[in-house]
Amino acid sequence: MKNEPVLSVRGLKQHFKSGIGKNKLVVRAVDGISFDVFKGEVFGLVGESGCGKTTTGRSIIKLYEPTDGEVYFLGQRISAGTEGLLEGIKTKKLECGDRIHALKSELKEKLADLKDSPEKAEELKEEVSKKIAKINLEKTEFILESKLEITQRNADNGNYDRDLMKNMQMIFQDPIASLNPRMTVKEIIAEGLRINSGNSYVYRKYKAIKLELRKELNRLKFVLKQDLTHATTTEEKADVKAKHNETVASTKETFHARLVAEKLEISKATGKTQKLRIKELRNAEKAGNAPANFEKEIEALEAEIIDLEEDSINDKVNRVLETVGLLPEHASRYPHEFSGGQRQRIGIARALIVAPAFIIADEPISALDVSIQAQVINLLNNLQKELGLTVLFIAHDLSVVKYFSDRIAVMYYGNMVELADAEELFKNPLHPYTKSLLSAVPLPDPSYERKRQRFAYVPSTEHNYGPDNMPEFTEVSPGHFVLASKDEVEIMRANLK
Repeated sequence: MKNEPVLSVRGLKQHFKSGIGKNKLVVRAVDGISFDVFKGEVFGLVGESGCGKTTTGRSIIKLYEPTDGEVYFLGQRISAGTEGLLEGIKTKKLECGDRIHALKSELKEKLADLKDSPEKAEELKEEVSKKIAKINLEKTEFILESKLEITQRNADNGNYDRDLMKNMQMIFQDPIASLNPRMTVKEIIAEGLRINSGNSYVYRKYKAIKLELRKELNRLKFVLKQDLTHATTTEEKADVKAKHNETVASTKETFHARLVAEKLEISKATGKTQKLRIKELRNAEKAGNAPANFEKEIEALEAEIIDLEEDSINDKVNRVLETVGLLPEHASRYPHEFSGGQRQRIGIARALIVAPAFIIADEPISALDVSIQAQVINLLNNLQKELGLTVLFIAHDLSVVKYFSDRIAVMYYGNMVELADAEELFKNPLHPYTKSLLSAVPLPDPSYERKRQRFAYVPSTEHNYGPDNMPEFTEVSPGHFVLASKDEVEIMRANLK
């Protein structure tokens, strides 16, 4: 299971900014977290309200573009932030400026001692000029590479494979606000099918290839600038430009072939190709030269056309409604005609209709009563096993997460403080915040509840961090990670023994 990561999150940051100048406020909702979710796994993400769980889920599914960090889904980067790269450019400029300033100051001091040796002074000036030129070249190359990566990331954020992304769906927290009251249940559930199939989908895919071409051409422009930086003579620059033009021409030719192929797919998706073939076969029949078994071919083509039309959508909606425990006749009703639990089932059906490989369940039971919570959890558990789904399960109730999850990550104020197997986390909680959450979990035991004491997590008293003792996300034992300083890690390892 753990050999195939479905989702990889690397250094994800999501900062929300408001105000300007002295009144500028930055909320670090997610502040640099990294984790993998493996195929067939249920990965629990827990923490108190406001810790960044939902923001993490929404950043992963691209409802928010991340401030920094990268998100990979099925091996492909689907989103990436640019703040770190922009800060890197600023830092590099300052660093190179300081180095050049130091060289110039040093040169000025040495020239004062070489007033009587003009030849040595000129040699020294030439040597320093070469060093400065080298620093400027280093800065230019760094900036060009960073800008190229920024362009690439922005392109990835705006141009991604929708066929890939339909494999990632989200079950929203609020079963009332997440359903459009003006749409019937059938329209709500079928919306994903209409978006990710048929005319709409293939036309968007065609446009996506055009955007990809534009992205590649922009990348080649940056590469040209970088190569021209290294070229010193007019001949070398002309050679670089000639090679660039050849590459551009080859790239355009390749993309043209893809666009032609995609136009053919558009014809198939709209039924145009199938209808033309049926017409050809009917004309061949009239002329008396129809191929053998042409009637079967016509039946198959007509079935393809029907599959693109409304009858197929109705069948799929009815099947998924039955899967989540609702009836086909519910399809014509509106969300306000259902209870909270039924609405959440509709939300689950909407996520399942496109047959996703990965589901983000954003606190799907928080707005439901206890009995309905149990029904929805059991439904999700059964669907996960039957369909082989990979699930990112977001919740604030550790007892629920333990029941449903293989691994659990604990978040606190935008940071991941602990990550371990579900059983290991409950058996050996290491971070004080995790212990605090576990102390709040009620048990159906009156004698235990009378004696139970809440453990309040107060960072200022629990930790003694300093410049030389800052916390890092460290593997304390195999598969068990904790955000802790070196001193704390040593204590934790000693306690585990």
